[in-house]
Amino acid sequence: MDWGWPFPCLPRLDWLQIEISSDCTANCCYCPRTVYQDRWLTRHMEEGLFRRLLPVFKKTRLVHLQGWGDPFTHPQFFHFARLAKGAGCQVGTTSNGMLLNEPLCAQLVEENIDTIAFSLAGTGAENDRYRRGTRLEQVLAIIEHIHRIKQRTGADRPHVHIAYVLLKSGRTTVGRLPDLLRDRGIAQVVISTLDTIGSPRLAPEAFSPDDNQEKEALRRQLGDVVEAGREVGLTIHCRLPAFAQKHEENQRHLDTEPPWCTENVQRAVFIGVTGKVSPCVFVNLPMIAPPPHPPGSMARPYHPLSFGNIATTRFEKIWHAQQYSSFRKAHRSGAIPPLCRFCPKFG
Repeated sequence: MDWGWPFPCLPRLDWLQIEISSDCTANCCYCPRTVYQDRWLTRHMEEGLFRRLLPVFKKTRLVHLQGWGDPFTHPQFFHFARLAKGAGCQVGTTSNGMLLNEPLCAQLVEENIDTIAFSLAGTGAENDRYRRGTRLEQVLAIIEHIHRIKQRTGADRPHVHIAYVLLKSGRTTVGRLPDLLRDRGIAQVVISTLDTIGSPRLAPEAFSPDDNQEKEALRRQLGDVVEAGREVGLTIHCRLPAFAQKHEENQRHLDTEPPWCTENVQRAVFIGVTGKVSPCVFVNLPMIAPPPHPPGSMARPYHPLSFGNIATTRFEKIWHAQQYSSFRKAHRSGAIPPLCRFCPKFG
């Protein structure tokens, strides 16, 4: 057997994100699956491919079963979760909630799934407009049902999180979030802004990286939301865009303190539905071919980045290979690769 690396050791990871399905019941206006639907690869991860990661799980704290699709479209979701739990990992997932019902909520508790996050993009009718194919009222009902089951059984898991995407046109309603989510047994809320802009029509929904006035106004507004959440016992975190500076200014910043990527590229990995290994979900979209970007487009061009595929190569060999090692070293040293330098997750 070709081990490749002379010391075939597995890294210790904080988390391993695995896209077990690229299928979804929703058509959210900002999701790459909707924007690139003409070239999207809809697929479920095969069990044999998933099992190739079992040795990696033993040195991984959290396995998060989610990518660009909804994991509950995969008929083997709970089987995969058991395999990861059996290796000693915590298991989490993110869903739009539309495929969950009372029996599945009960199973989430019975199977001791550690965390489930629900995606939202509004506090009223705008959520259902942005997230076509979903219903805010149904998601809230599912959350309440999980809460009741936990109260009845004395279980403390799954922890329920909210992944809230703040679009620019949704700023006027985000202040309602604390009252909407209070007393529903939600562990935390993470508010983030639009990261992937696959179409020029989505550009108005992203916050400008160069507008300092807008940046400060957004920070003040979200600060008020965080404080209002605290008053009702709700923990709210905000992940603002990096508001990247010009290249020269950024380089001066690197001389004093290397910026940090929220995707934790040193100790976290994303595995796409076909087995491709990437540092994060944003550079690994399941598409038949990369999308075109017309000249003058305001969209952030998508550039795929994969260091190998677990279908053909052992994970540890991919991890220790020169290309991937050099990528992580560049992040540690501050010599940030061009692909990452102006990413909203980096700064």
